[in-house]
Amino acid sequence: MPTETDLRSALASFADEAGADESAVRDRIHTRMIAPARPLRLRLAPLAAVAACIAIAVGVALTIVVIRHHHTPAATHTPPPPGPTIYGMPQFPGTVVFAHFSGTGSKTFDAGNYTTPKGMSLAIVITCRGTGRIAVASGVLEHGCSPTLLSAGGGDIEAEQLHPLTITTAETSAWQLTLIARPPSQTNAGVISPPVTANDEPTIGTGSGRGNGTVSLAPAAARGGYDIFATCTGSGLTISDDSKVVRNDYTHTCFAGFSYNWHVAKGAAPTELKVRSSPDTSWTIVVTPSY
Repeated sequence: MPTETDLRSALASFADEAGADESAVRDRIHTRMIAPARPLRLRLAPLAAVAACIAIAVGVALTIVVIRHHHTPAATHTPPPPGPTIYGMPQFPGTVVFAHFSGTGSKTFDAGNYTTPKGMSLAIVITCRGTGRIAVASGVLEHGCSPTLLSAGGGDIEAEQLHPLTITTAETSAWQLTLIARPPSQTNAGVISPPVTANDEPTIGTGSGRGNGTVSLAPAAARGGYDIFATCTGSGLTISDDSKVVRNDYTHTCFAGFSYNWHVAKGAAPTELKVRSSPDTSWTIVVTPSY
């Protein structure tokens, strides 16, 4: 270990090299290292303490860096839809997409040959942008066109109707058609998105529950047709009423983010809908006038 004499010599040499006043440096050395006279270990202790603090601070900083490096927030996961969505129309799980076609105005063409898996049916999904109506395969699927865009799906079609396949619409209406094979739809309702809620438009009845339940309708239901919209989670539900105006409207599936829609034509409207479902199904019913 260097002695005090060695330290004085080193500091004096440093002063010479730095061009400092040697006598001033020596006086400072004498003041700091001789008076008051303390053991060298005590004089160096403050420096050691400072060094220790620095080391601790660096260690803590390194620890924080390591923790931050390894702390990665869990990635959010959005569950996939239950089946493919074509032009915004939900399709049931297991749907197979065969081909896409598009055009403007009426058209007749050969849509090709496709093998439909056992237990599934050949169907079409179509969109139309324009005016008037569009009919596919002599009315197998028919609905209105719109300047914005309207989609319709669920039209079952026979294989022989693809040779040729006819599209009938206004000359300026643009359309897109997708040919699919789908499993049994497990519902006699239309499936729409986004789901309809009681805040969307005036209602003549609302209700929700789990398992069996009822939904009361206002007298306005008797003045014209109305639409029943159901959202659910679970294994599905059946809607009926005692007057048989609504009879066995059902779905055995529940699409997250979609509503099931049944249209009831003008007639003797019931005052109460009966909902039948298993205890694992939660549901909400919204009934609106049809205009």
